[in-house]
Amino acid sequence: MITISHDRYFLDKMASEIWEITGDGTVQRYNGNFSDYMEKAAPQSVESPVKKQGEKKTRSGTNLRKLRFSYQEQREYDTIDADIAALEEQIAETDAESGRCSSDYVKLQELAEKKTDLEQQLEAKMERWVYLNDLAERIAAGEMVQQ
Repeated sequence: MITISHDRYFLDKMASEIWEITGDGTVQRYNGNFSDYMEKAAPQSVESPVKKQGEKKTRSGTNLRKLRFSYQEQREYDTIDADIAALEEQIAETDAESGRCSSDYVKLQELAEKKTDLEQQLEAKMERWVYLNDLAERIAAGEMVQQ
C-alpha cells in the first residue's frame, strides 16, 4: 500500500519504506520507518529547507498587497447591522414578555436566561462589528500588507 502523509507518528508506526521526492524531481528510497529515514537522510535534508526559508524571507519583503476583507468577513460585514438590530428586537420582546408573565416565576426564570443569552450574543456581535468597521476603515485608507 502506498500512503502519502505528513504525520510523522503514523509514518513511524506504519511505514516499512520511505520514498522522498526532492525539489528537482528525483526519488530517494529508504528502507525502514520514519525514524530510520530521519537518521539516514537528515544531513542531506537539513540544508535544503534552510535555504528555501532564507529565499522566502528576502522575497516576501517586497510582496505587498492591498488589505481587503476575506469572503466570510465581507458577508458578515454586509449583514452585521441587521443581525444586531434583530438581537436588540429579540431582547425587547423578551422584556415585554417578562412584564406580561410577572406572576409565573418559572417562565420568568426561562425568560431571564434567554435574555442573558441574547445579551451575550449581542455583546459578541458588537465586538465583531467594531473589528469589521475598523478593518473597513483601514481598507478604505488603502492600507497595504505583506503576503
